[in-house]
Amino acid sequence: MLVSTILAWIVHCCVVSTVLMAIGGAATRVFRQPIDRLRVLQWTMATVVASLVLAAVPATWKLGISVPTIRQEPVARVPDADRMPVESNHAVGEEISEVSPPAQVAPNAGQMSAEVAVSPDFPLSNDRVAATIDYRAWAATSLVLIYFLGCVVYIVRVIVARIKLQNLYRHSDDVPPQTRREFDLIAGEEGRRVRLCNSRSILSPITWGTWRPVIALPQSLQEGDDSLALRFCLAHEWSHVRRGDSRTWSLTVCLQLFLYYHPLLWLLRRQLLLCMDRLADAEASGEADTPADYAAFLVQLARRQCAPHPKLALGVTDSRAALRSRVESLLHANVATRMLCPTWRSLVIGLAALAVSFATSAVRLEAEPVNANEALGNSESTEVAESPAEPDAAPAADIEVPEFWPMVSEAVSIAKPQIAEWLKGTMKEKEDGSLTYIGFVTDAVTDKPIAGATVSVHHKLSRDPKTGGWTTLEVTKHKTNPIGMYSFELPPEQVKESSLYIEVEADHPDFAAKGRSGYSHGMIRKNLELGELPFYTQIKLWPGEAIEGTVVSPNGEPVEGVEILMYAASDSSDSFPKGSFGKTQTDASGYFRIVPPTPGDGVLWITAEEYEPQAHRIRDRRGNWGTLNLVKGADIVGKVLDVNDEPVAKVKIEARRNGDGEEADEYLRSNAVANHIGRTTVSDETGEFRLPSLPDGDYTIETRADTDSYDPPPLEQVFLRQKFSVVDGQPMNITVRAVPHVEVHGTYLDSQGKPRSGHKVMLFGRLDGDFYFTQSSTPGKDGKFNIRLPHGLTETKLDLITNEHSALRWRKSADEPLQRGSNVKLGTVEDDIHGFEVVRYTAPILLVKAVNSEGDIVSDVTPIVTYVQQAGDGEEMTMFTTGSQVSFEAQGDGRHRSSQLLPDETISVIVQKEGFEATAQELSLKEGEEREIEIELTPVADGASAEGG
Repeated sequence: MLVSTILAWIVHCCVVSTVLMAIGGAATRVFRQPIDRLRVLQWTMATVVASLVLAAVPATWKLGISVPTIRQEPVARVPDADRMPVESNHAVGEEISEVSPPAQVAPNAGQMSAEVAVSPDFPLSNDRVAATIDYRAWAATSLVLIYFLGCVVYIVRVIVARIKLQNLYRHSDDVPPQTRREFDLIAGEEGRRVRLCNSRSILSPITWGTWRPVIALPQSLQEGDDSLALRFCLAHEWSHVRRGDSRTWSLTVCLQLFLYYHPLLWLLRRQLLLCMDRLADAEASGEADTPADYAAFLVQLARRQCAPHPKLALGVTDSRAALRSRVESLLHANVATRMLCPTWRSLVIGLAALAVSFATSAVRLEAEPVNANEALGNSESTEVAESPAEPDAAPAADIEVPEFWPMVSEAVSIAKPQIAEWLKGTMKEKEDGSLTYIGFVTDAVTDKPIAGATVSVHHKLSRDPKTGGWTTLEVTKHKTNPIGMYSFELPPEQVKESSLYIEVEADHPDFAAKGRSGYSHGMIRKNLELGELPFYTQIKLWPGEAIEGTVVSPNGEPVEGVEILMYAASDSSDSFPKGSFGKTQTDASGYFRIVPPTPGDGVLWITAEEYEPQAHRIRDRRGNWGTLNLVKGADIVGKVLDVNDEPVAKVKIEARRNGDGEEADEYLRSNAVANHIGRTTVSDETGEFRLPSLPDGDYTIETRADTDSYDPPPLEQVFLRQKFSVVDGQPMNITVRAVPHVEVHGTYLDSQGKPRSGHKVMLFGRLDGDFYFTQSSTPGKDGKFNIRLPHGLTETKLDLITNEHSALRWRKSADEPLQRGSNVKLGTVEDDIHGFEVVRYTAPILLVKAVNSEGDIVSDVTPIVTYVQQAGDGEEMTMFTTGSQVSFEAQGDGRHRSSQLLPDETISVIVQKEGFEATAQELSLKEGEEREIEIELTPVADGASAEGG
């Protein structure tokens, strides 16, 4: 009975936790804000823990559900049929000699005794019944033992992790006083309870502890001179501490002690960590001049060979997919990341979670005895004493009515592959060489088609053969039909262009506009061959309500041609990008109309040429905003000079204020959206410029080439960021002067040593303690690129980038051997560098298929690839948080596809999955080769499992 009770509890916990976690996971898709999702996940974890406790409570108020089980029959020895055949004149149920009288059946449903009757036509031996009973009991006992063995293993791992953290803290050192001061500036008085320490055992910062939190910093961070990185780390970890993320994480770890086998828990655990890190990133990015600085810090940190942080700790580093999501949310500024969940929303989430938890916990599983002979399929050979039927018992329903949403989900699942295959078939090159693409515009909330939407397609060249830069070939506009479908055509001459780039935007009077997004056409076609549809196949627009207003001058006159820029996002959005920019202008009467997603939030900017720019937080304000009054600000004039004090003409000067106002900044900073209050102008032939009507505040000036291209060429001169302040509307005169510089000259080559095109090279460094970043010119067909950087730049690094289907090696000069890795350390640069070479290969594609012993694909695995040849001097090999030196993309069929794999390198390949083990394979692929390998996973014999992600 004890084993049966425990097994019933395990099954009950599995069923109830599955329901709760499935509902919690679905609820996270309703909310778009990380803080709202975090609150949903916290309540989900809490209710699952509560359900485990309630499942063990034998409360009478629970609704019992019968579960058939084998009923044991306490019968005496019945001779086998060949030795003692049963006479046919025995009636069913008649007592047979040498058989003990059967025990009476107790009215209690849990009682296992019953009368056994033997059929004369099919004699049932006592051994057969006993064998069946022993098998069932053995299976139940084994399952319980395996479950508790897994619990013990997981508990041991948690204890070991706790001991490691204690040892780490015990053997750590105190942080320098300046580090403590930096932390106090970030955390204030509340941070006094936090213990700070330095450790040589870690490579990235971590935090743990609920009552006395600890933030451990790597010793390398203290030994360096990167104060900005230190502030980033402290701010990120303090964000975890301030919100009590360690308590949430500890609750999740405790839950895993009992549900370690559950894939939904591991999925929600991943989402929980991502929500906490995105909130911490939003706060930490406030320590940077721009969110891009913090994003660059995350990328640089991810390139280090960081071991996974201890199980009970939280850190800055993360998996490649999660890091990409975090960096994109910082750089692309698509929705405001709120730091607080509204009280009413927290209350609604909590009440809903409690209601669902109570409903699922109000059910208990009960054993419904079934005769052993019936379990063997001999229903005609036995007769069991039945208790009298209840007089008013309702008849069982004969027809099961299928639920609506599972039917819809199944229908959609069946239809989607067919629609996708049809679309792929239409996107094939025609006989004349042209291509037609088909897409759909739908409502992001209801998924219904939107008729009458305008889709603008920008046909571009990323490398115009004439100019070497970006060129727009044409912009075509297309209306959606009644089913929301549109199409556009690429003529043969465009299809042949290797640098063709497609950008798409969409709008509708009743919906928020979709901002422009794009991708290389060559990559679109290559991914289409691998089964991935183009991004513009489905465009979703968020329904909205218009904002209207009238802009007037200080004397009340309407102002025409005022630019109205808006960034807004729906509260329900969780896709990427989450928000978008919209733009319009005032008409002759000063009137404008623009549509933000509703419900949602955002910022609206008003920029007039001779009046102060304004920023307005949207919140829930819709409809007519009335009259918006413009005011005059301070005029800033200045001159751009080169290092010899000669004027520099035709360069763009952009002054941007460090903040758009408290309300707007709350929205923008938390979402890594750039401030927009400022001015942009171009210096004239004498190098002079004017920035009209700026409001009071602190500004940063940046100088760049006078072009609106996505790919501006580097200036002949090198300029640093320059700061100034406007106080009390007073005009100013400033000078922007270039600094002495040096150059890095390089060439992209193919594997045969011939020049070829490539991506820009990014350069990072420090000058006088300030962070410096720039990019190279774009390598053309001759492969040439150059980078201009300030003379004496320290900690200089080149960051080589490429797409997923290419791989790179590099060398500082032609007479040096090629090296691997994407980071090139240049140190302090005081002289020009010539002869730098980057070899760009067509990356081989490795498809990894993990299978079980039956040959079925196992999709939720982590492929790990390491290069057998160890990194040499100067090689900074990328190590992802999974422990792999190569990244992988999960495919729709469960396989995993490699990205940027180096050719002609011996690699070791293995896959990891909790509770399983596999044998590594070694292989080498040639340039451009595609190969699929199969790796079998087998359960770990002793029940132990590898450290989870």
